[in-house]
Amino acid sequence: MTVAVAVAATLAAARDPAAVDSGGAAPLVVPIALVAAGLVVVGYLARHGLRRRYRMVALRWSGRSTEPPTQSHDPPLDELDRRARGLLIETDDTVRTRAEAYAYAPGAPPPALGRAATRTAEALRIRFRLDEPALARNDLERRRLLEEIELRCGQAGEALAAARPEVDEAAVRAGVAELPGRIAAADEALRRLTERFGTDAVGPVAGHPATARARLAQGAEALDTEGPAAAAAPLAGAGLLVDGVSRWADEVERAATVFVQAALETETDLAEAGGEHALREVSARAEAALAEARALVAGDPFGALRRLGGADAVLARELASRREREDRNRRARSLFEQALLTAAATLAAAQDHLTAHRESVGTPARTRLAQAAHLLERSWDVAHNDPATALPIAWRVDALAAEGSALARRDTGESGPVA
Repeated sequence: MTVAVAVAATLAAARDPAAVDSGGAAPLVVPIALVAAGLVVVGYLARHGLRRRYRMVALRWSGRSTEPPTQSHDPPLDELDRRARGLLIETDDTVRTRAEAYAYAPGAPPPALGRAATRTAEALRIRFRLDEPALARNDLERRRLLEEIELRCGQAGEALAAARPEVDEAAVRAGVAELPGRIAAADEALRRLTERFGTDAVGPVAGHPATARARLAQGAEALDTEGPAAAAAPLAGAGLLVDGVSRWADEVERAATVFVQAALETETDLAEAGGEHALREVSARAEAALAEARALVAGDPFGALRRLGGADAVLARELASRREREDRNRRARSLFEQALLTAAATLAAAQDHLTAHRESVGTPARTRLAQAAHLLERSWDVAHNDPATALPIAWRVDALAAEGSALARRDTGESGPVA
């Protein structure tokens, strides 16, 4: 009997109560008939091909990723990664070039340029998170972040379309005329700095005057052959570099002055700790750091502040519980300002180098400097109410700026280890 015939016969019996024996069982005919039909169907499938028509799913997990397959219209991940890197560099370079051009345009740069810079910085920080080795990401997450980078760069491009400077030719010609004197002054500032502190102290800006001369020559040629709009960016870049030399010289001098006060504060901390057994090890490290920093400050004031600040911060933290709140905050703010001086100077010099050599610098240096700039602003905000919490943020800024600077110099063929 086929399944259809069996089911039909069963249902026919259900529709004809007269065919059922009397005795009050008629109300049960329909449910019994349906159960019977279901059993017939199940029996048929069991005998005629359930195993042939359906593949059973394994109950045990295979261990393979359960991510859905990439859609065929999506670009391969490697291609998307290369595209995002190229777009990042192109957008960042355009923002820097456009900002330089506004140096010779009347009025302040428009808000659109600020929006473009903000979106570009966001994209660079996303790239930084994507490349962070401590954060393993699967392919879906990497794709999402790469697409987010492209979105931010696209938004920056839209803003840049509304930020086109009207370069003033008279201002450009004045720049060509005055830059040689400014470059000579930068040379003299480096000479004085070298005489006092040695060659290591001028390392981050040692090549700035030579690069500024090259940019001046490039701008002067562009002015004659292409017009003021083409000359504005290289001339502004030359001005940025000579200003960077002056700023760096001032900051080195300031670091040397700040170190004197920092050393006195460390001596005060050591005196307060005394010979207390619980603080003996921490005090010994701070005392050793003070001696090393004093030997270092004559040639590298920033290095001296770094060496002293790290050890003294530990001692100051141990002493904090026995100090009044006002004294704790004063000490924490002093340590923060020392770290901030070093971090901000290192970051500014690295940004100048990147801007001047942007045609050769890749994304690793750019992402680190963008993250450092973001954390620098955050440290300022935090330090307003909590300088102790802001201190490690400033240390992180300094480390990222040094690493970004080393990577940028490697990209441009300059010697020096990557931090």
